[in-house]
Amino acid sequence: MTTSKHLNRTLTFSKRKLIEQLLESGISYPKIASFIECDKNTVYKERKRCKGKYTAEEAQLDADDKRKIKTSNAIFYRNRIQQKLHELEERIQQLENELKKIKQI
Repeated sequence: MTTSKHLNRTLTFSKRKLIEQLLESGISYPKIASFIECDKNTVYKERKRCKGKYTAEEAQLDADDKRKIKTSNAIFYRNRIQQKLHELEERIQQLENELKKIKQI
């Protein structure tokens, strides 16, 4: 049985450990998904995290690495946007000053 979509998007290490044990037991992906209450595609994608035999440790390291990359990209783009916004605010101020000078003439 699956729960509502996107209720908890991150698999915990304990769920990964359970996936590892169930895969070793030969349980099918859909049955594993039902057991840990996630979509079967989550189990398929989770299995692809590891080359060769699936281990919860390797899958967790892969997930952590990908999360760090997403976070660092978000910080980079946030800083770029803030920089561009500051540059635009400065340019607006320059244009307003020039307009005041023109009006005084």
